[in-house]
Amino acid sequence: MKLFENEDSRLFSYVVKDDFGCAPNPYNGYCTLAICKPAIRRIAKKGDVVVGLDCKSSGNKRRIVYCMIIDDVLTWSEYINKCKTELPFNNRIPKNNRDTGDCIWIDIADDKTKRALPSLSGHNGDADFASDIERGKNVLISQRFWYFGTGNEYKVVLPDDIDIIPARNHRSKTNHGFRDKFEDFIVKKMDELKISGYGKHGNPKPPPTHKANQNSCTQCQSKPKKTRC
Repeated sequence: MKLFENEDSRLFSYVVKDDFGCAPNPYNGYCTLAICKPAIRRIAKKGDVVVGLDCKSSGNKRRIVYCMIIDDVLTWSEYINKCKTELPFNNRIPKNNRDTGDCIWIDIADDKTKRALPSLSGHNGDADFASDIERGKNVLISQRFWYFGTGNEYKVVLPDDIDIIPARNHRSKTNHGFRDKFEDFIVKKMDELKISGYGKHGNPKPPPTHKANQNSCTQCQSKPKKTRC
């Protein structure tokens, strides 16, 4: 198995602040990143690899929440059309405020509103629209992914020699020197854990019981630096 398709393929890494199954969304055989992380979504290309790392790993070790090889990059308008017309993507249109669906800006194709559909993500209004649509621009789609979520089934922790992969923002250039080590680690780890296929191999966090405990991406980004992971 080859993780990186060519020498130009980049490795993006970041901290997954709140993994409730919205961003990333690992359901129905696909992993999508449609909301949050606008800098990554704006510049990532097909064949790049995105790694989400746990916010609360112990010590300096970082547990992998998910790793995906990008198979497709769609604009938000293209993604909306896909979700409206194709299975299983229509399941990504949220039906209520407890739904993990990430196709929340369903009306932008008609230029009707900047108001999102109610969803578990809590995204809504101008600030989230700016982050998700205007700055992020694209939706990343993968069928070649491993999603471990909370680690309830498999805990995959970065080893010491690649634990220095930057865990913030879109540090693809800084990560370039660790590509081969990371690829070797993932391949061997999947073999060790006897994980033979891509897909969802764990669960996200339970949804927060109170809306006060739920933050949108823009709310998380606006917190003081001392509270960051």
